[in-house]
Formats: sequence, C-alpha cells, structure tokens
Amino acid sequence: MDLLAKSTLAELSDTQRPPHLVFWYESEVQNGGHLQFFENRPGELIEPTLAALRVLGAEAYLPILNDATLRWRSQSRERLETVAEYVSTALDGEFEDLDRAFYEARPPLTQLLETYLDKNVSEFVLVDLND
Repeated sequence: MDLLAKSTLAELSDTQRPPHLVFWYESEVQNGGHLQFFENRPGELIEPTLAALRVLGAEAYLPILNDATLRWRSQSRERLETVAEYVSTALDGEFEDLDRAFYEARPPLTQLLETYLDKNVSEFVLVDLND
C-alpha cells in the first residue's frame, strides 16, 4: 500500500504503474465519487487509468470510467476551490448513477489489486533475509 499510495507514477516500474493508477481511482471514488476522482487526479492520467483497468482485468469498470470521463469532458468546468463548492457540486448528483455502478461492479477493485500483487509480489515486496 505504501508503494502505491506514496510513489509518483514516474518512480514506478511498468509492472507497478497499473495498480498505482487503479489504487488511486478506487480510493478517490470510494471517498468522494467520480467527482472527487476528476477533481483530484490529473486529467492526463484518465487514459492510462483506463489501460490499467484492462491490465488488472477490471473490465466491468471500463464503461463506468469511460462514461464518467465523457460526462466530465462534455462541459467546461471551473476548478472547485472550497469545501463548500465541492459539497454543493456533489449534491447536484451529476455522477450519482456512475458512482452507484462503480460500487456495484464486481469483482471489487481491491480483490483485483490483491490478485495482481500475488502474481507480481517480487515487484512490490522486498524481503530481507539477513534479519
């Protein structure tokens, strides 16, 4: 978790980048929906996140993020500067249907992340046998 949460994309290997992107997508949507994902994550990471979902086998999430992206990009948006602005915008419920679809999608992204880690454990865990 520490590696995925605290590293920048540039610091990670090709094997580590997909779960990093999926971890942040999952974390942002679980915490504040797609609105929070789009507000907090750089727009240039949307396409790499879609590709990362494919790498992890998260096919159920592809149309959700794709539809959310199309909706997000369909209009000009001002950056939300305050908590009050965010809350007001969130209460409009623009992404409510896609957030619900995300929460209902299976398998959960956390399960897919665990499976990916199991298959690539040497890329994520360093064991020092000299202790």
